[in-house]
Amino acid sequence: MALMIKKLRLIPTRKQYQDTYQRTLDLQLNATGLNMLEAMFHNEGVVNNSGLNNNAVATSLPGVINYSATSTGIADIVNGWATQRLRFILEVEDTVGHNTLVSYIQGYSEYYDPAQNGKVHVDDNMLFHVNSITNVTKTVSPATGELIVRPHSTYNVISDQYGGSKYEEIMSPETDFKMVRPVDLVNDIQTLELDTGLGTEFHTFTGTLHMSDTVSRRSNNDPIEYFTKTVNAYTDAKNTSNMSADATGIIKAASTNLKEPTTNSISFMYQLHKITGEVTPTAFTMNNLNTMTGGNIKSVIEVMDKSFEAIQDMSVPTNFMDTEHTEVLYKADKDTQIVNSIIHTLNTYMAESLLSNLSIQVTNMAMEPVITPLGFDSFITGINAIPYVEMVKSKIRTSLLPQITQNNVIGVEFIFTSDLLGDTSISLSLNGAPPVVYRMPTFADSLYNPMVTTKENSSALAHDFNVVLDATYGTATAESIMV
Repeated sequence: MALMIKKLRLIPTRKQYQDTYQRTLDLQLNATGLNMLEAMFHNEGVVNNSGLNNNAVATSLPGVINYSATSTGIADIVNGWATQRLRFILEVEDTVGHNTLVSYIQGYSEYYDPAQNGKVHVDDNMLFHVNSITNVTKTVSPATGELIVRPHSTYNVISDQYGGSKYEEIMSPETDFKMVRPVDLVNDIQTLELDTGLGTEFHTFTGTLHMSDTVSRRSNNDPIEYFTKTVNAYTDAKNTSNMSADATGIIKAASTNLKEPTTNSISFMYQLHKITGEVTPTAFTMNNLNTMTGGNIKSVIEVMDKSFEAIQDMSVPTNFMDTEHTEVLYKADKDTQIVNSIIHTLNTYMAESLLSNLSIQVTNMAMEPVITPLGFDSFITGINAIPYVEMVKSKIRTSLLPQITQNNVIGVEFIFTSDLLGDTSISLSLNGAPPVVYRMPTFADSLYNPMVTTKENSSALAHDFNVVLDATYGTATAESIMV
């Protein structure tokens, strides 16, 4: 096994950002929706070892799950959002035989100091915080010698949330915050019989945190994927278990299906763990990288010493470039909910499709949805990104649009422009209203990841999934999640 740091690219961020707000997910089902969901389970053959389909859920139950209308507060960042800093992407290769796992480790520094001779100066002890990791496999075909690149996994690294709290503080029983990844919803469940007047069996979810669990798959940020993944894991566990098995066995199987990776499963992060002595390190220094490379880290550093604005795609509308003209994101309105859903979901599609940059125009205000790519790029140098863009277009058409428009009840037009190493900007118009521009700093999107929320929100989401899981096998419940 050979671990090699191939490249470290450093790019200045904008000089400042507006405050960024964190939201979690909400389920929204009434009795009619629950009946429809139960019918879907039977019509789609779910109880016969088939799973719910994202497209079917988005079309049949639009709006079943969404980003919450209200935020849980400001997501803090080291030194505050008014501090300019460096964003980075670190490319690391880990080779085993003919196979190579390439990790693209992305994040941000504590600050930015261009003062020395007009060049970027990097303090050897300054922390670089890891925000997300995307892994791909590269294989050389024995028959043709062709390089085959495949997406492997992509996740956010959860750390420094809520006023700089470390992950272990979020994990502490004293904290007011909790993880709500799918695995957390089905972990450590106790089955209780509650007196509801219907004899309904409910499940009490108590998502537990472990020191090694510092990551969340990006797919968790897509509301529809989150819903189907959680429900399918439960139904699959129930289908494959002996029907007389107790709830503990079923939940254990579901939890195994939803298991998240750990940072230390990535060779670079494991080496960082050995160097720093931290159980689950989520930041590194140049000194750490020098230790890994035998003092040669400077030879792989590529600095783009330009202002952030100077390197933007000039096809993007001018007001995308101006921080002051972007809308705040704390409002409890439909526009802000939809913006959060679009940004989190499309950035998930991008990362899973190996796209580092995407600009795309979307509308359902025509006879058929119109989805027009304006520009794109990939993490991987030299690959044909067009098939991956087509995959994103297909997901927008069949899953994202039905969900955010409630099957065309809402008229939507937007231009989405994202750099996974930088910002995501969106110009959104609902029902023909003037477009409004929003921006989120994608380079630090783990800080407002929806998988961390308050205990109160966690309990509400768990209760609502209790009702949904009861519907999977036709329990005669008529309880409405929405009052």
